[in-house]
Amino acid sequence: MEHDDQSMDHSPNQPIDDLSNSELGIPKGIEAPESSDSKLFRDAARTIITNYPYAKAALIVAILTLLAGIAFPLADIALSNSQDKGDPGAVHSQSLLSDGKSSPTTGAAGSVAAESLRPGTCLSGSSTDATSVSCQIAHATEVYSSAGICDEATLIAYLAGNPTVDLLRSDLTVRTSPSGICTVTFPPSLTVATSVEGALAGSNSAVLRQCVNNRSGADVDCGEKHTGEVVAVVGKNEPTVVDCNEVATKYMSRSPDDLYLQLTVGPEDFGDGFRCVVSAIGSNRLTDTLRMLGTSSVPISAY
Repeated sequence: MEHDDQSMDHSPNQPIDDLSNSELGIPKGIEAPESSDSKLFRDAARTIITNYPYAKAALIVAILTLLAGIAFPLADIALSNSQDKGDPGAVHSQSLLSDGKSSPTTGAAGSVAAESLRPGTCLSGSSTDATSVSCQIAHATEVYSSAGICDEATLIAYLAGNPTVDLLRSDLTVRTSPSGICTVTFPPSLTVATSVEGALAGSNSAVLRQCVNNRSGADVDCGEKHTGEVVAVVGKNEPTVVDCNEVATKYMSRSPDDLYLQLTVGPEDFGDGFRCVVSAIGSNRLTDTLRMLGTSSVPISAY
């Protein structure tokens, strides 16, 4: 093979410091930082090229190999940093068991994931394999507190309700994790595609409230066809006497006595105690919640 030796020749009178990057075999567009190490490398390269022109090709290969060795680790570092900083392209998941514990399959990392859950985090999947998802898609579970007090009053407060007045449908499931994470799981019959935070103050609060359908003998949410709405649940050992009429007045922001042609209030046996129910009179049905009815019309129609 013939070589064009002329392209590698340098005048012996040309000072080493005057050699350009192209003469050193460094591709155009690459500017090496002038650290002490790189300066030593450059001086050595100039000496080799000046005295041994045929070493230029080998030097080019060495430089490209060195650059490639630096580039790939830097790419790995950039990817790692993008995941650590919450880059949108990174995938993070958190899982909970049915009893609210973090998934044991991820060891210590699982415990950290569970403890990092905050109120407003939505979870999807089965109760044994739930993952964090956007609240704007259908999800089965939502975190409503991380303070360790996971009772119904805390949930009602998260929903922007009044714990001393509001009641929730009976098929919501509340769980507590060992680290104090409180979650509420919705029944399969209820499709939730938004956060329920503040939901009791919204226009669709009826789906979270407790109503009854005496025709079917079932408890239903108040967004369904129903004959009455539960305004209080009283256990057998309640220390105070409960007046259903007073409770209904506070619940509806209006006395049921004003609506005696449409509504009736009374206790119904429930477990070991009873519950106060405001019911539609006759063969009528209610079509929405009575909560904070005030001066509005009663949502009632023929069954």
